[in-house]
Amino acid sequence: MAATAEASNATSLTGEAIDIRKLSFQLDQIVRASATEDDATYRFATMLRQLTDAVAVLYYTEDCTGQLSGRPCYHSPSQISKLALDSLHAIATRAQSEQTVQVSQSRGTQASVTIAAPVYCQDDRIEVVVALATTENEDRQRLAGLVQIAQFMAAFAGQWRGRDFADESQEARHNPSGRLVQHLLMATQAKSFQDAAKTLANFATAEIGARYVAIGSKTFGGVCRLTAMSDPYQFERGAPLTAWLESGMAESMIANGDETLDSIGQDAPPTEAIRELQSLVGSPYIYRLPLVDASGTPTAACLAVCDRSLTEPERSHWQSLARVIGPQLAMLRSGRPSRWRQLRSWYAKQTLPNQRAILLSALFATIAFFALPFPHRVKSDCEVQPVHRRYVTAPYEGRLEVALAEPGDLVDQGQVLARMDGREVRLEISGIQAKLAGARTEHRRAITSGETATAKHALSQIKFLEADLQRFEDQQKTLEVRSPSDGIVISGDPKKLEGSRLNVGQTLFEVGSLELMIVEVAIPDEDIDHAQVGQPVTFRLTSMPYRSYRGVLKRIHPRSELRDSENVFIGEVAIEGDASQLRPGMRGQAKLSAPHQPLVWLLFHRALEQLMFRLGA
Repeated sequence: MAATAEASNATSLTGEAIDIRKLSFQLDQIVRASATEDDATYRFATMLRQLTDAVAVLYYTEDCTGQLSGRPCYHSPSQISKLALDSLHAIATRAQSEQTVQVSQSRGTQASVTIAAPVYCQDDRIEVVVALATTENEDRQRLAGLVQIAQFMAAFAGQWRGRDFADESQEARHNPSGRLVQHLLMATQAKSFQDAAKTLANFATAEIGARYVAIGSKTFGGVCRLTAMSDPYQFERGAPLTAWLESGMAESMIANGDETLDSIGQDAPPTEAIRELQSLVGSPYIYRLPLVDASGTPTAACLAVCDRSLTEPERSHWQSLARVIGPQLAMLRSGRPSRWRQLRSWYAKQTLPNQRAILLSALFATIAFFALPFPHRVKSDCEVQPVHRRYVTAPYEGRLEVALAEPGDLVDQGQVLARMDGREVRLEISGIQAKLAGARTEHRRAITSGETATAKHALSQIKFLEADLQRFEDQQKTLEVRSPSDGIVISGDPKKLEGSRLNVGQTLFEVGSLELMIVEVAIPDEDIDHAQVGQPVTFRLTSMPYRSYRGVLKRIHPRSELRDSENVFIGEVAIEGDASQLRPGMRGQAKLSAPHQPLVWLLFHRALEQLMFRLGA
């Protein structure tokens, strides 16, 4: 038969490595050469048995009630005992009900494994393909290969099972399945798990027309880490986009374990992570979906950034792809031996003298590594401060009428910052002017009448009142408190003092110049021995986390201060480069580049110092 000829050309797992193009061509020929769905199913099952060296392959369809049929529509070999059929049917039923790949192993002299993979048909039916194959005990590589092939073939069958062969063209029937299987096989032959994830991300991007797709996987600590992004995008650990992508996918793994497609703004309100992503990527169309393993546990997630809203068929297509990609990713990850396992396997193959030599070499290398000098970074909090500061005070004793500035305001020289209450001054001026007019009248009368003593007394009173009047007129000119220079208001909150009586010289504002800035670093007292004038300093500010600044430590205050319940020494850092965007009061983290120290000292000196302090050494 034609199917037998095609199957004989298929590559077995026990033979040479699977050729992607060859297998894709063979699967393509299955659909092209089949006139009916049953014919294609027969060819498909025959090829699956050849690929896996299976003892038996069975294909179960649904009956009219939606349950899995009691007897398979295809099974090879044709003679299978009723007991074996019942056992295989039970596994297939579990795969259909749980919608996950089921793996059952039996151990003994002839170990075997039964794999039941659900087939998601185009008409929403769920059928099951079952393969029974022999394996060696603890042959993990063989088992992983069998599961992968079963998933591939189930995904391939799902692309045409449930479609009308009579009405559809051959091109429409074979094209999607070829693409899917080819990319799944490419993923299995990738050099690393990251490359495999990128292959699948590229495929998903092309299938749904997204700008790009990101795939993240759960670490052993339960944290979602970005694994790959579709071409041509790359990512960096610690970058804002990477962090928000990981947060968005982690939310999907936690909240959407039921494999529902989460369309932000349509199916769910945007979270903080998604709002940040929408802002960073410049698109509101963000879709995310958890990827589950064969047991139905979310082990990864994918997030798509699109330039338009996905249609319902596109969303349904992506969900069907995720049912295949999720178990495949989990299998690829678990099937690839870790570097530690590879190293242990290599070491076990060495002879006993070689093993001893390797251990001694590793011991000396470890000692040498811990003795190597590494940069010592002294971490401290920092705050931007102006070099030049001016204090604005109350010009005289009186009441404050209104404050017109507050901390953080940019001010110009001569700008009004506050206004004193002028009512008292005006009343004093009016009273003095009335007394001055009376004194002048008395002086003129005394001169006319020849009263010399009275005239002298009136003249001295006039001079005293004129001096008093001049003083209050000067006060009237200073009712408006003005900024002494251009800059920014650093401190002062006189709004709380509005209506209160001020003392002459009482501080209202502190204005700092923006022309020259320094950074004050709070060096912990336990690190003061490692801080020296002239050391390079790098710092980042919380308001500008994406930019790093550099400077040089110019001065260390000789006396410590208590800040935030910690004893610190204040150091002044001269900023290098453009500091025009810095504003007084900005805070962040600084690192002083202290002399290099051995790695063992960097790791354990804190604990050793604490122990010596407690022991009184």
